[in-house]
Amino acid sequence: MDLVGTRSYDEVVARVVARVKTLPAETWIEGRGWDQNAWGDKRFPTHDKLSAAVPGHPVVLTRVDGQATLVNMAAMRVAGLRAAPKDPGGGKVEHDAQRNPPGLFIDKAQAIVDRKVPAPTSARFRAALVDAVREIHRWGLTGVHDAGASRSARALKSGFQVNTHAIGDRGNRLVLDAYEAACKANPAVDHRFRVEHTQILHYDDIPRFAKLGVIPSMQASHPSSDMYWIGERLGPTRVLGAYAWRSLIKSGVVIPKGSDFPVELVNPLIAFSATIARQDANDWPAGGWLPEQRMTREEALRSMTLWPAYAAFQEKEMGSITSGKLADFVILGQDIMRVPAELVMRTRDDATYVGGKAMFHQGTSQ
Repeated sequence: MDLVGTRSYDEVVARVVARVKTLPAETWIEGRGWDQNAWGDKRFPTHDKLSAAVPGHPVVLTRVDGQATLVNMAAMRVAGLRAAPKDPGGGKVEHDAQRNPPGLFIDKAQAIVDRKVPAPTSARFRAALVDAVREIHRWGLTGVHDAGASRSARALKSGFQVNTHAIGDRGNRLVLDAYEAACKANPAVDHRFRVEHTQILHYDDIPRFAKLGVIPSMQASHPSSDMYWIGERLGPTRVLGAYAWRSLIKSGVVIPKGSDFPVELVNPLIAFSATIARQDANDWPAGGWLPEQRMTREEALRSMTLWPAYAAFQEKEMGSITSGKLADFVILGQDIMRVPAELVMRTRDDATYVGGKAMFHQGTSQ
């Protein structure tokens, strides 16, 4: 169940109630996309309203970023929770003064309830996958990189590429340190290590990406939502290392850009627009936020085509319209390389082709 865009906890509960009416009794209800930051009080919800409105169905609702899960009392009963358990390593279970669990499980604590959720049937999984592919084609995407699978310390020796999530400057430094050690132990391997997000960097760590051959995989939509408050949290010096696209490119690396869906919206034009303007949907701030870090339109296009292909060891098969490569391309309603930046988001995808086959066409259903 899609909960993206809900403006209050009451709206979330209302959507769940509407869903319940279509399902047999005791059916598990799953949803994703709520974000308390978009609600009036910005506080994390508790299970009370949800449990009162939906007492007979276990409900599991994941936050938009996948980092927290809200469940109702029925789900906690199935999980065997009568009191808040101890926090697991890397996770937190919210509780009140009497250690009653209010239904909110953060980070690795989500597994306490998730492991009780019935696995989807093959038919359900296939239907969801088909729907997802249809949706990304509608927006003009021809490929997806999944940064959610688990690798371990043995991945490099086993021939797998390693991609590690890191956001803050300390986190990125720790990842670079680990990658540097792995590179010394395996100097001849074309590893193409990746760091997913790479949002905030210390100035001294920026050149290390090129030196180590590490790819900063970034999402251009993130600064559009962070720029309102990130300066207050980081201060005037550290903020200069936030989303440092130009500094990284000058150091000699490529920057593949993704949408980070389902956390963010699928539309790839959001990333293109934010990359060249560093503004929000209302063209704020004038001139762009930290505009010296903007990318050119040519770089923005490469960051969504050839550079992601390189980051996935697929630059010989895709990423550009070249003889011998797969015919993956889109037909847009206007030339995003020429129209004013403020008009980019008004561009529509007229057609999406994958391997030379039309997967989406305006006015038709695929």
